Amino acid sequence: MSKLFFSKMNINDEIYQVYDGTANINDLLNEIYSGINNREAIYDDKGGRYKLFDLDKHENNTIHGRLGYIKSGVHSSYNPDTDTAIDIEDKNKIEYVTFYFDVYNEMLVHTVLPIMRKERILTIFEGLIKQSTDIGVKFIIETDMRSLNNKLSKFEIIKKVVLNLVPPNGDKNEFASLFSVNADKVADAEATSIKQQYSTRSSEGLNKDSSLIRDAKDGIALGYANGIFHGADAHGEKLEVNTISNTPYTKDIPDRENKSKSSIAEKARAGISALLFLKAEIRERNRDGESRE
Repeated sequence: MSKLFFSKMNINDEIYQVYDGTANINDLLNEIYSGINNREAIYDDKGGRYKLFDLDKHENNTIHGRLGYIKSGVHSSYNPDTDTAIDIEDKNKIEYVTFYFDVYNEMLVHTVLPIMRKERILTIFEGLIKQSTDIGVKFIIETDMRSLNNKLSKFEIIKKVVLNLVPPNGDKNEFASLFSVNADKVADAEATSIKQQYSTRSSEGLNKDSSLIRDAKDGIALGYANGIFHGADAHGEKLEVNTISNTPYTKDIPDRENKSKSSIAEKARAGISALLFLKAEIRERNRDGESRE
């Protein structure tokens, strides 16, 4: 069984122009949708290149396609008649993943390969979008909040929380409130990446039920941040949960379908709908001032 990974896209370089009204988020998203192409490439120091290909653009601002790594290599197969290997050189040997990009909802969904892990794929996408549109974006890997809460339930104490934040495409004041930052000061500095750390020397650790921890988890769920939680269990054994490596939001897809654009699109749409529903629930709950679990 293969897995699909989900990431939230945030406009990064131009986000403060969106905030001050000199740029329009929908115009930027349309530029990204229109500008993405199969001509740009990112080269590495091993003689290989990454590029998009087999692109299908749909009227609902979604893009189905593939991201490939192309490099001179050798294909090997076994010949049972001669009981030997057959090696064929190929200057355009490719390994690739299939993706579904919902530009309007700012969500990228993709498979992975050993040569293309999820973080590497996002870095390449950021680079290709910048090359083709001159718009800087940053992807945040979505978190499976049920899995995160389950792992955190095993913590007797939380000693430290480290958050990597990206100012969102949406409500800057919501972002500022969740992470206790001054929205105007952040905007004035035009910071496109922020790191926060909460820690304590107390033997009792951070208050797991505090608004600080609850807000951090809500911010992660909304796609504003990834986080690392450090603590210990009831026996004093150290625990660590990294939302990128330990609790990413995924959907299973059969191995035989992990290159199928139609199968991946179907799974991706279901996953995106579930994530959007969760985010709407969190915003509604916070607006109503209800207590959070």
